[in-house]
Amino acid sequence: MKSRARSMLDKSVAAMLSAIEIYNKPDFNYREEIFSVLCINAWELLFKAKVLQLARNQITSLYVWEHRQLKLGGKSKKKYIKNNRAGNPMSVSLFPGFKY
Repeated sequence: MKSRARSMLDKSVAAMLSAIEIYNKPDFNYREEIFSVLCINAWELLFKAKVLQLARNQITSLYVWEHRQLKLGGKSKKKYIKNNRAGNPMSVSLFPGFKY
């Protein structure tokens, strides 16, 4: 069974190879844009693989943690996992300030 870090690394390599393959096709519409998306995806997967490796494959190391807002206006002392609109945990990103 492969570790999570190894799986992310394999996906990163596959994404970068796909990006290069798309870019080298002579007649492919939007190849520069698709190359950029796949290349950024490959770098982000590589980053997450390294984070997982350093954290001994603990998936919670990829989650974004935040202090919750208290009713009185302050911040809580405990950190909670930040969820996206669908209710799934948000993961770290290459562009942390970018709003999707």
